[in-house]
Amino acid sequence: MTFAVTEEVREDVHVVSISGEFDLADAPTAQRVLEGAASDRNRSLVVDLTECDFIDSTGIAVIVGACRPLQNGQAKVAIACPNGSTVDKALRLTGVDLSIAIVPTVEEAAQVAVTED
Repeated sequence: MTFAVTEEVREDVHVVSISGEFDLADAPTAQRVLEGAASDRNRSLVVDLTECDFIDSTGIAVIVGACRPLQNGQAKVAIACPNGSTVDKALRLTGVDLSIAIVPTVEEAAQVAVTED
């Protein structure tokens, strides 16, 4: 599947959806979009990886880096990723789940991001 990144601004959350294979070649594009969404202080951030087939260490670093300012500023962020998928396993293996909530759907991620304290 070809890499794509899209964004949707909702009332309470900014959703950035990444699909296909997210690797070094796509990092600059994804970073630009994620950092823009993370700068929206009026909304929580949801990173939608439900259609992402593969993520490498660079992709993980881009997501964590973009989310860091939100976490440091006590803003809310969550990742949507199907349980047990290759991407979910990579995120959990690298410990991303210890600092960012990972849930199976965008709807759950939006709820977690908005209600998380």
